[in-house]
Amino acid sequence: KIAYQTDCDVFLTIDLDERLNSGWCDIIKKTWDKNKHTRASYNYFYKDDITQGTRNWMHDRTWKWCYPCHEAMIRNDSIFYTNDESLNLCGKVIMRHYPKPHKSTRSQYLPLLEIRIKENPHECASWGYYIRELMYANQYDKMIESYNRIKGEGFLGAEWAWCLIWTSVAYEYKGEIDKAISLLLESIRVDKRFRTSYINLASILNA
Repeated sequence: KIAYQTDCDVFLTIDLDERLNSGWCDIIKKTWDKNKHTRASYNYFYKDDITQGTRNWMHDRTWKWCYPCHEAMIRNDSIFYTNDESLNLCGKVIMRHYPKPHKSTRSQYLPLLEIRIKENPHECASWGYYIRELMYANQYDKMIESYNRIKGEGFLGAEWAWCLIWTSVAYEYKGEIDKAISLLLESIRVDKRFRTSYINLASILNA
């Protein structure tokens, strides 16, 4: 009922292969204060009852969704969400994911990500998603072309480190090993936390 009312106070994003626990609606009605709360977090189970996460995709009208693929919540004042929680419903509202066997949506991502980078040409995250999807599609020349297009943007941080890691895969596939190594070393310099950089580097050096 809440999901279809145009004058509702609370919005909750849910896919067709996801289910909420019994009584979720009454819980939200009893706990949500529209004069105080702008969003809420809740439990999310991936594929089974063992792998558990937390989502905060419940929100009021001060929030909106952006991007055609790998969507994100953004406030109407254009400030991206942070990790602060306005209402904690974990343990009370639970969403479970029931994916279909052999379900594949990969073919849908690339055209949507092409739209995303056109709309956000100076955003590192958008390019990171795009380069990764090109990798899954084995489009290595396009990966390198995309990297060369954005390497002068001055990107920093984790998202740029992943761009470097994925692009190194393209250079390795094309036999340009020195460039692959260089990008992996650069990814470590940018962000030392990702073990993929070290594993891929060790794999190349021990080949």
